[in-house]
Amino acid sequence: MRIFLHELKKLFTWKIMLLLFIVASLFYQLFISFYFDHFPNGRPNGDSHLVLIEMREDYGRFFDEEEFVHFQEKYEERVAEADQFLQARPEYVEAGMGTYADFRNRSGEGEYELSSRLLFDEGVDLFWELQAREYMIERYSRIGTLSNDYNEAHQAREQQLIDSGQITAIFSGEIFSNYNSLITYTAVLILLSLMVLLTPVYLRDRRTRLVELQYTFKKGRPLLITKLFASLTASFLLITVYLAALFLLYRGNNTAMFLDAPINSFFNYEMISWFDLTFSDYIALTVGAVYLLGFLFTLLIFFISSVVPNYISAVGVQVPLAFVSFSIGLDYLLEHLTTFWLPVYMQPLLYGCLITGAIILIVVRWRRERQADVLY
Repeated sequence: MRIFLHELKKLFTWKIMLLLFIVASLFYQLFISFYFDHFPNGRPNGDSHLVLIEMREDYGRFFDEEEFVHFQEKYEERVAEADQFLQARPEYVEAGMGTYADFRNRSGEGEYELSSRLLFDEGVDLFWELQAREYMIERYSRIGTLSNDYNEAHQAREQQLIDSGQITAIFSGEIFSNYNSLITYTAVLILLSLMVLLTPVYLRDRRTRLVELQYTFKKGRPLLITKLFASLTASFLLITVYLAALFLLYRGNNTAMFLDAPINSFFNYEMISWFDLTFSDYIALTVGAVYLLGFLFTLLIFFISSVVPNYISAVGVQVPLAFVSFSIGLDYLLEHLTTFWLPVYMQPLLYGCLITGAIILIVVRWRRERQADVLY
């Protein structure tokens, strides 16, 4: 245990901690903060989110036909308010836009200028809200219409969701895509930080020629296993800290009321899942995936650090590994973790291959360690 703690302490030096803080701060400002500062992003997305919150409070987790009728009545009431608003503006009446129906069917440069003034210069909330409600009415009206673009498996899954009623869940793609972006960028930051933290695990000893000295002691060769457990422990601590910070900040997005909502919703149609998951289930699944990816990345970095001769070689090997992981790997392994646009067996197969490959690398490295000679 004393040696394990010593190896763990060697990883968390003050220089490494300072470097991790700088990397995390810069990465947060460049890539992550946007999804906190601008959620929901723009209009009418922000208005759709407010309407969705109102729907959740009024109707609960699901949206049925009776509630849809009530929602349409609310829409008509808001249209009447918009008519009154436009009637009180002589310039809109003179331009033939005295009702909301005329406003929607506007054409010509002059009418577009007036509508732009109302929507963008004055930013009248009522007209943005009406667009959001129209979008929700249109989405709900499409339930039950199977797309010809789907194959048989997709159509069967869609029909299953329609028959079970899950497709009428009150949940939005805006919430889903925002969380996906946050967890994916956090995973990128975690993997990048693991490279910074774990690359020296063997190279530091090799640079100071401690490796040869270690082979003269009984604990010398099994030290590889101790270093491996120390690396995995350090990875667990780092991942936990980053995820804790993420969810602490995520509370500010005010999506807690949707945690029990199924993600297979007509408002989240582009990201239908193969599995019947609530939003909290999906969060738990992605958190588990981040830990698994972090541990797999740890094994790869540990293997690289134990076989390369110096830091330059380590960076040369890790750069393409990072490029593939960040640009392609996380897209399939995390961001589209359950989407039915990918085959249902694809992610389990990819994770199985990665786990098997990482274990093989460590086993090969352990066998080489047991047989290694010290050469001068």
